[in-house]
Amino acid sequence: MKNLVIEDWFDAQSQAKKQKMFMHDRFHFINNDLTLFVIRVVDGEALGKDLFRFFVRSLQYFFGIDNVYRMDDDIFAVIARITSENIYQSNMQTYETWYKSVRDWETETHHTSMSFQCGYCFGKAVNENEVQAMYEYALKAASQATDNQPVGVNYIKTIPIDASHVERFYQDEKDEITGLLNKKRFCELASRIIWENKISGVVIYCNIVNFKIYNDTYSYSQGNAFLSMFAKKLREVFPGRFISRFGSDQFYMICYEDEVGKIDLIRSYILENRQKVDLDLRAGVYPFTENTKDNILLICDKARSVGKSLRNTTRVYRYYDSNFAGVLEHTRYVVENIDHAINNGYIKVYTQPVIRALTGEVCGMEALARWDDPQYGLLSPAVFVDALEEYRQIYKLDLYILKAICANYRNRVSHFEDVVPISVNLSRLDFELTDCFQTVEEIMQYYEVPRDMINFEITETAISSNVVNMHEELQKFKNAGYQIWLDDFGSGYSSLNVLKDFAFDELKIDMKFLSTMTPQSRTIIRSVVNMAKELGMQTLAEGVETKEQLDFLTAIGCEKIQGYYYSKPIEASICNQVMKEKGLKFESWRKRYYLDQIGHVNILSANPFDFSHEKENDETLALALIEVKERQFKAIRQSEKFVEFIQSLGMTNFHTFEERMNDYTNRNYEQFYAIADKARISHKVETLDFMENDKLVRLFVRFISQEGLTSAFLVRLENVSDSNIYQQAKLRINNLQSVYALYEHVYLVDLNKDLVKTLYANSHFEKLEQSTTISAVLDQFIEQEVYPDDIEIYRNFFDMQTISRRLEEAPHHQIGAMVRLHKNASEYHWVYFRVKPIDGSQYRRFIVTLANTTTVDTDRFIRIIYPSLTQQEAISSYSLFDAVYHSHFGIFWKDKKRRFVGVNDVFKKYYQIQSDDQILGKTDEDIGWHINPDPFKEDEERVLQKGEVIRNIPGKCLCDGEIKDIVASKAPLYNEQGEIVGLLGYFVDAGEESEMRSNLKRLSLQDGVTEVLNEVGLQSCLVDYQDSYNYRHLDFGMILISLHNFTHISHYFGDKFENALLRKITQIIKSVVRYRGMIAHSKEDTFVIVMHATEMDTLKELGHQICTKLNDVKICQGIPITIYTSHAEAMYSETNDILLLKSLIASRLRP
Repeated sequence: MKNLVIEDWFDAQSQAKKQKMFMHDRFHFINNDLTLFVIRVVDGEALGKDLFRFFVRSLQYFFGIDNVYRMDDDIFAVIARITSENIYQSNMQTYETWYKSVRDWETETHHTSMSFQCGYCFGKAVNENEVQAMYEYALKAASQATDNQPVGVNYIKTIPIDASHVERFYQDEKDEITGLLNKKRFCELASRIIWENKISGVVIYCNIVNFKIYNDTYSYSQGNAFLSMFAKKLREVFPGRFISRFGSDQFYMICYEDEVGKIDLIRSYILENRQKVDLDLRAGVYPFTENTKDNILLICDKARSVGKSLRNTTRVYRYYDSNFAGVLEHTRYVVENIDHAINNGYIKVYTQPVIRALTGEVCGMEALARWDDPQYGLLSPAVFVDALEEYRQIYKLDLYILKAICANYRNRVSHFEDVVPISVNLSRLDFELTDCFQTVEEIMQYYEVPRDMINFEITETAISSNVVNMHEELQKFKNAGYQIWLDDFGSGYSSLNVLKDFAFDELKIDMKFLSTMTPQSRTIIRSVVNMAKELGMQTLAEGVETKEQLDFLTAIGCEKIQGYYYSKPIEASICNQVMKEKGLKFESWRKRYYLDQIGHVNILSANPFDFSHEKENDETLALALIEVKERQFKAIRQSEKFVEFIQSLGMTNFHTFEERMNDYTNRNYEQFYAIADKARISHKVETLDFMENDKLVRLFVRFISQEGLTSAFLVRLENVSDSNIYQQAKLRINNLQSVYALYEHVYLVDLNKDLVKTLYANSHFEKLEQSTTISAVLDQFIEQEVYPDDIEIYRNFFDMQTISRRLEEAPHHQIGAMVRLHKNASEYHWVYFRVKPIDGSQYRRFIVTLANTTTVDTDRFIRIIYPSLTQQEAISSYSLFDAVYHSHFGIFWKDKKRRFVGVNDVFKKYYQIQSDDQILGKTDEDIGWHINPDPFKEDEERVLQKGEVIRNIPGKCLCDGEIKDIVASKAPLYNEQGEIVGLLGYFVDAGEESEMRSNLKRLSLQDGVTEVLNEVGLQSCLVDYQDSYNYRHLDFGMILISLHNFTHISHYFGDKFENALLRKITQIIKSVVRYRGMIAHSKEDTFVIVMHATEMDTLKELGHQICTKLNDVKICQGIPITIYTSHAEAMYSETNDILLLKSLIASRLRP
């Protein structure tokens, strides 16, 4: 058997495998990377047997006995299959080692030098025929080689690049997920196609838009399955073409130019199979010829660049041409010069105004970047923004813009100029490449910009790149008090999915929806606005260019408008001036929050009042937005149904309705105002029934917002004339209209059943929707409605133990009483209660009516208020006036607007008034005799609006160049109808009363707003602590709290808000300090804490706690606010002097 093997398979002379063994072994070489050497011995017969034998054995030694074949007399084939990262290089090193060993042996043994030719072919064969082909290429190469210089070829390069051979290459190096060529093999083949085969064609780059969202939505495994199907479709549409996946969702292919149109077929496949994710396709096309100088990687990069440029457009593909080549040049320039541009001021901040649709005032700005380059001029944002995004440098631009607008804000505020919130765009990369929230906070704190003055815009695409992480990051901004806006909604890249998962503050609607004003586009916009408001978001339409668009957006309740209709983007440094030249006013800080609340109201909603009984698809609501200021009603906006409803009541238009509500002679005028005021206080939906044109109308009122004396309400009208209750009542009462005109409320009281029922309600009092016990109703009125001084009268009148007897004994079996009740939230008025029994009830069931005093004659009014006063005992008005006028008190009386209408002689003498013209018809502020008029004004407003009586209130006034300390008391004056028409007051000099001296002492040491120590009180406190240090050796320290931006808050929000904020700050400081020390409000923006302490760390820790709590304040009186603070500490023992202590702590405070 052994002789048979040697004889049949091995060559006897050389002991190498025979040629037929090579043919037999070929299948072992398939699909393996190898190098096939063919070595031809020159003049082999002359070598001699020993030398020839050495030659073969050396080959077998280095390449393996099984890998050396004798193919002919002087020709040997050697298979090298050494596995390494670079097969070809390893095999050639083996060959060189073998060659050197042969030459070394020749030198040592002095044998004749051998001469041979070596050819080789390396690569991977996919079948036996290709192994044979590799041998033939190596044999041919050997014939071309010279001694010691092997010649070789890459087998893959020997294969023709055409459709018949494409499948062979897909068996080679390929992408694991799709089975397409990998990047390396694609680039090798593309290079041969272009420069060796000299073919003209195109490289197409394809990108699946939003594929990251698909992976996040359906998992990576399903994403890979989609990629595999997509690759299969590419090979189906482009058969016989080389296609590669470079990575992620990016594909490249080589084809002929007439095949480019097939890209649309690929896109159709994606659109048909994208499920719920907004997948799409964008492609870039780069034409090439054999003369193209760019290498294949640069060609692919250019194809990708032109494809990426379409991401914010609706175009599916674009060719790389000379125009785009200029863009690419600019891209490289941008990336290489962004830092230089920022440092040298080439980046300019532009702002485009945002207009409040309701008022036409500027309510905000959007910050935009412009690059004014000395070399290229004004670069388009589409060039430099996209370039910075693509090369991950966009964060440099975004942070620069933020710093610039914060610096601009600080400059404007320092000069008390108009400021409005500015929105800034954030990129996904801002979050990936920086600690975005922390960086923003540092910039905001450095420039001390309130968080409500900067809003951040972000696109849905940016969020969807990493949904979980982006939500966490954006929530940090929300929690800190920033607003987050969703940008470009409707641009083609936003979806409803992101609205489901994150609560945005504002939705920016791209007006591409309304590029043509078709019914369909209007319906879409109306639905988007409605959806946003239902989700609690404000709406801003960007890209508004026509009056038609503006009118439509205003009508459907879109709050804000941005676009060329009002202004193009303007350089930030001159934007305010340009707005003023255009006649556009800036919205005030306080007004902004008032209007923002109104903006949340959705008059398109089927259920804006959240009525549980309303159907969701009810579109018949008559809705309007109403403003009330100084008892006057003004329309803001109304639905079409509202206009139709008031026309059904006989009113021509909405202005007629406005006039009707403002007609003080209208019997419903006071009730309209009262129900609105009640809704403002209760923050509930309040209702009022009134008659209009013989119809019973129900008015629903919901409070929206308030700014100063102006309040906004959402109102709804409903015709209830057809209801069963109304019809039954109409049958029982012949003249229902007259009953409604006489009474505000009608109640049925049943003593036997201990219940009260509302028969009719036409005022601001709470309706009794269900049967209610008598005691509960009485207690409710006492608690909520009755003037405190009249509670005893009210209790006695409604004494249920005696009321039956009193009714039985009274003339005509009726009893009545006059009591002051709330007219609205701030005023009382006289109301006449009358009780009349129901016939046959034995005085156990009776009707209680409430009538305004305008329906009660004056004589009855006097008799009810003063029942014991007879006509003979009545004091004449002259006698009463004479007694008041000559009183030893300084007496004065004022009208409803706080203007003096009279003063007595004592008053004139005290203030040295020579003529009535000096004072009559003027307010305290007009005269200017109070150092701080606000406390006096607030006291008098409480008297005039709420009917309060103010007693013994200390104050300071200027008189004859001196500061006078006085104590004043004031009370309301009523007319015959029980309405407050003015006030009566008196004052005494504080020096005349010991009680007043006590109050003045307190006043001199205490801050009037915060009720903590003032500067004088602080000084007195420090002296006490100093004495304790000197005599008891108890050290103490001071903590100084500085409110950096308080002056600007006061300027933009006014004194009332300033005082409210000071009180809030005081409460926070008190909650931290507690019993540990004394608190003083030494200056407008400064608080001081004095406390015993032995270590500085104790003071620093307390100062830090206070500032941390103050910095966490985000809202005051419903208005967003940001307080920037700093603190400093000092120990008395450091100076042993109060003045030096103050100087030291001031020097330690951060400027």
